[in-house]
Amino acid sequence: MLERFHAGLGRHEDIDLIGQLSKNMLGRTFCALGDAAAMPTISIVEKFRNEFEDHLQGRCAYKSAEALTASR
Repeated sequence: MLERFHAGLGRHEDIDLIGQLSKNMLGRTFCALGDAAAMPTISIVEKFRNEFEDHLQGRCAYKSAEALTASR
């Protein structure tokens, strides 16, 4: 989902879906890795929601290594 989002094919609803899926995983898996993945994802969506929304508008602050190399 994040790859699709970063490729410019994301939707506004995807931001909420990422948070909802993470919250659904929290405390519901037998493996501790489920919680270990869910907790930071929940925090990222809550604390950096503006960056996700900016990305949907084409204002991505993230530059890939390829983009940085190409601009030189």
